[in-house]
Amino acid sequence: MTTPMTANGPKGDRDRRKDSIKVLLVDDEPPSRSLLKHLVETQRDVTVVAECGDGLAALQAIEECAPDIVMLDINMPRMNGLELLSQHPERMPYTIIVTAVREHALKAFDLEVTDYLLKPVSVSRLQRALGRARRAIERQRLSTLAETIISMTRPEAAEPEPLPQAPQPLLLRKGTEIKSIPLQQIVWLESANQYLKIHTVSDTFVQSGSLSAFARRLDRSKFVQISRSAIVNADYALAVRKGRNGVHILDLRDGKRLNVARSRAAEAVRIAELIGEKAP
Repeated sequence: MTTPMTANGPKGDRDRRKDSIKVLLVDDEPPSRSLLKHLVETQRDVTVVAECGDGLAALQAIEECAPDIVMLDINMPRMNGLELLSQHPERMPYTIIVTAVREHALKAFDLEVTDYLLKPVSVSRLQRALGRARRAIERQRLSTLAETIISMTRPEAAEPEPLPQAPQPLLLRKGTEIKSIPLQQIVWLESANQYLKIHTVSDTFVQSGSLSAFARRLDRSKFVQISRSAIVNADYALAVRKGRNGVHILDLRDGKRLNVARSRAAEAVRIAELIGEKAP
């Protein structure tokens, strides 16, 4: 169940703090949620906008409230925290795990959570976790603002510059090495907080930067954005199908499966056409 902040309660605070960071609390134990809410709202520029008790309710709350941060328990009914992170990565804001168990930490960080807190949560540890998320959010906002300003200063009639016949390879760092990677060897790209993961046919590279900025270097006839956080090279698409929940799933030749955001269903149809399939 999702519990939005009411007009007679914290919503009044939210209206007075429109620029604050919005937090969604997800925990199936009301006492734990109540304590965490109290701790969160003692922090500067942070507002709890909704609470819910399982992963399915959290999905709805994310759509309705657009939180900046989700504070997420793991062991919950219907859909647990790790299932939510695994099945719906494109819909997840910055996520801080808050749990009583240690053993899921490696899996959680593999799913790119911002932090992992153990109950009972101390004020100092909560401050560090929120500070880390706040800095990532601010970097993302600044990057978006810079891209908007740049786009506004371009002449309206100007056409995008065509890619050269022989695109220059990327110079990407891997440990202490710098490797030259042709663009056609990129299989897919994903945004990971303030970083960008570039998956090639043989390796994965991590670099700072935004997905939208990097996308301008790609051939849009082949590279297709399937969610807010992922772009794929259609040359490496194997099949497009529909999952049980109606969301399109893209199978890549390397065995990777990616969800296509509902808002980008047309791109799933486009990829199916590029690989010679009938759209599902």
